[in-house]
Amino acid sequence: MLNADLRFYNHPFGKLHIAVHEERIVAISFAPIERSWLKALVEEPGTRFFNGSLSDLPRQMDSFFSGLDPHFNLKITLHGTPFETAVWKACMNISYGKTATYAAIAEEIGSPNAVRAVGTALSANPIPIIVPCHRVIRTDGSLGGFRGGLKLKQQLLDMEKGIE
Repeated sequence: MLNADLRFYNHPFGKLHIAVHEERIVAISFAPIERSWLKALVEEPGTRFFNGSLSDLPRQMDSFFSGLDPHFNLKITLHGTPFETAVWKACMNISYGKTATYAAIAEEIGSPNAVRAVGTALSANPIPIIVPCHRVIRTDGSLGGFRGGLKLKQQLLDMEKGIE
């Protein structure tokens, strides 16, 4: 039996599907969360981050989607390989309204030749927005990929930079 709570958050660009297991966010998706993916996430050991309260989720999301830095402090558990977790942690160091390149993330985690692997790890990010993979772009300034689509990635970057 899968013991996960599904929550939803309506934002200016659509709906977020949020999965919570043991009072920690384990997944955020721009589309309905597949049961098989969620089952795999909650059965793997994960790395816990932050100690905030999930009751603060609506306020922090409201702040983010209002174009303000919410300084996310929500209980999350990241399920991934040590390399993926290192990439995701590096993403959490990118300031609101700023971007970093795939190459810079690879360098930061001590794997300067793993630029493509960084992109692969970002595509597996189970908690976008809180782990802001949308802030990672190519060295030439182009967007690269994003699970929510390139249009949404651009909208999120523009929103953070205060561009209407």
